[in-house]
Amino acid sequence: MIHGRYRVVALLHQGGMGAVYEVMDSALNIRCALKEMVPYPGTPGTVLPQLREQFRQEAQLLAGLRHPNLVRVSDHFEEDGNAYLVMDFINGKQLDEIIAEKGRLAEGEVLGWARQVMEGLAYCHEQGVIHRDVKPQNVMITWQGQAVLVDFGLAKLADPRDPRTRTAMRGLGTPEYAPPEQYDTTEGGTDPRSDIYSLAA
Repeated sequence: MIHGRYRVVALLHQGGMGAVYEVMDSALNIRCALKEMVPYPGTPGTVLPQLREQFRQEAQLLAGLRHPNLVRVSDHFEEDGNAYLVMDFINGKQLDEIIAEKGRLAEGEVLGWARQVMEGLAYCHEQGVIHRDVKPQNVMITWQGQAVLVDFGLAKLADPRDPRTRTAMRGLGTPEYAPPEQYDTTEGGTDPRSDIYSLAA
C-alpha cells in the first residue's frame, strides 16, 4: 500500500525517469495509474532534489489541463523519499503496441487517432504547454477507439513574453520523432511547431 491508499496491481511501464503502475485507490475503489519518479542508477544525490522539483512541476502542469484526449492527473505526493503522481487509468493499449501487433493500419483509423491527438495538442498549445515527446509510445488508444496523449515528462511551459521557457523534465526526446531544434539545448528553440513535427513523424 502506497500513501496508505494506493494498492499496486501491476507494473505497466518502466523507462526514462519513471515507472508507471496500475493501482487500486482504496478510498474511492477505482483503478488509477501511479507514476513513480525512478532516477537512473548512479544519479548524484545532489541532483535528486532538482529532479523531484521537476517531477512536481509535471504534476502541477498536468493537473491544470482538462481535455478528453489528455491524461488527467488527480494527485501528487512524496513518500519515503520517492515522488508520485496519480493519473486516470487508460484502459487500452499504447499505439506502438498496436502497430507491432497489426503492422500497417487502415488510413481512416490512423487519421481519426491523429485528429484526436491534434485536438489535444491544440488545447495544450493554447495553455502554453509544449509536449516535446509526441510518439506512438505516448499515445494510448482506448478500447472505444479514443486516442489519449500521455507522459508529459519532457513538457515545456511556453511564455511568448519570455523566451527562457521552463522545462518540466530535462531530456532531448526520442531521435525518431524529436525535431532538430529540440537538440539545441542552449537556445531552447522548441515551440508548438515542434509537436506538429513529431506528430507527423
